Amino acid sequence: MELAGRRTIVPTGGKEIRTGTLHSILRDLGLRLDDLR
Repeated sequence: MELAGRRTIVPTGGKEIRTGTLHSILRDLGLRLDDLR
């Protein structure tokens, strides 16, 4: 399971790329919300 989690970093499939982009977007939104505070 750990290998699968680390493999998400490598673009081997469209789904993995989407998960990575979603996480990055969520992080950006979280940082922006903190800045607004």
